[in-house]
Amino acid sequence: MKMSPIGIGNEIHDIGLLLKYNPGAFAQYLNRARLTEDALLDWRKHYPADVWLAKDAYLMARVDAMFYDKESHSRAVALMIWVAEKFPQTPYGYNARGQLRRGHIVPLYPMPETPPTPPPTPAARPEATPT
Repeated sequence: MKMSPIGIGNEIHDIGLLLKYNPGAFAQYLNRARLTEDALLDWRKHYPADVWLAKDAYLMARVDAMFYDKESHSRAVALMIWVAEKFPQTPYGYNARGQLRRGHIVPLYPMPETPPTPPPTPAARPEATPT
């Protein structure tokens, strides 16, 4: 997506807040999260020692942990492992090691255990037939 580091950070923040306040709509934010993570990984490929990567990769992992699918959780673990190995002396690397050791990645914001049930849509009323 050719996002800047600031744009990537803003997207991570925005997706986290969207999920926090509307967890039932998590499926509609999944593509946005994937595109943001792809931009982060592209930046990581080109500039692997960039200092802001530790923070944004750590936060992206915590946002991935907010989704209710296995792929997101696998991506969260992969990002945490990378942060722990690449930036071990930073607070993000330290926290990533702790979360990996416990076997649980803490979501950026608390989420319901199961996805909330979306509200029912009003059903179309059948038209009355004259008798």
